[in-house]
Amino acid sequence: MKQSQDFKVKSDESHRAGKFCKENKHFSASINRYYYSILQLMLYILDTKDLQLSEAEKQSSKSHELTKTRISSLLTDIPGVSPNQFLGDFKSIKGLRQQADYERIEIALDDCIQMEKNIYPMRVYLSKLIEEKK
Repeated sequence: MKQSQDFKVKSDESHRAGKFCKENKHFSASINRYYYSILQLMLYILDTKDLQLSEAEKQSSKSHELTKTRISSLLTDIPGVSPNQFLGDFKSIKGLRQQADYERIEIALDDCIQMEKNIYPMRVYLSKLIEEKK
């Protein structure tokens, strides 16, 4: 359980760092931190449900996709949650993160605002999975 709490703490810290970076006009870093806040929250959920990735999966270049797929399958059982919206939002935030980290030199405030719009419903859906386990 210690590792799962670490993921939750990291997720909260990454989310706060995303806001801080946005407010201080470090837009690429903001996008990166927001993305990882979601990924870390997903890892927290998988850990608490004993559905962690194997060591081989963690080392895979597809580890984020595997994490997303496992979470998406859990969302199908939650009333009022759209796994398809979650998958679409994940695709959007991953694309923005890849652009911010590797492709685009200029990341703007509008990109951060779009990232926040995408992560908000994701955090709501993920919080429903967290509540479900209690």
